[in-house]
Amino acid sequence: MLVFLFTLLGFASGRLYEKWRAENRDKTGIIIGVITISAIILVLIGMGLTAHTIQAKANFPFRVTYRKALLGAGYVEQIRNISDKAQSVKVTLYNPALNRTKVYAVVVDPQRFKEIGHLQGWTATSGDVITLECGGDTEEFKIP
Repeated sequence: MLVFLFTLLGFASGRLYEKWRAENRDKTGIIIGVITISAIILVLIGMGLTAHTIQAKANFPFRVTYRKALLGAGYVEQIRNISDKAQSVKVTLYNPALNRTKVYAVVVDPQRFKEIGHLQGWTATSGDVITLECGGDTEEFKIP
């Protein structure tokens, strides 16, 4: 009797699956395509989000990290506030190869970061010098 019930259940579920598959045949390809494209995008974003830290003095409230730009060439600088309060910082970016300088005034929330890159008007490259001024302290960073 139990074997008969399992056979009947298997037959019914198989028929239901075949019916669902026939009704959704066109959608299945789209779903698989969306999942595949989403996975590829996540991998590409993950590759671009690897941030590299540049060392600073222990008592300085900011760290500078940088990562490859997702759109376009160069790097994106990340000004990280490692303190427990919002901090205002003057950021001076200098490209010695092009003798180009740009200054930003940035407020960074506690334990957060602000990015400066192509969208903010600066495409960072290897050799760029980043100077942060905060509360009378100055710290200089260089992208290797």
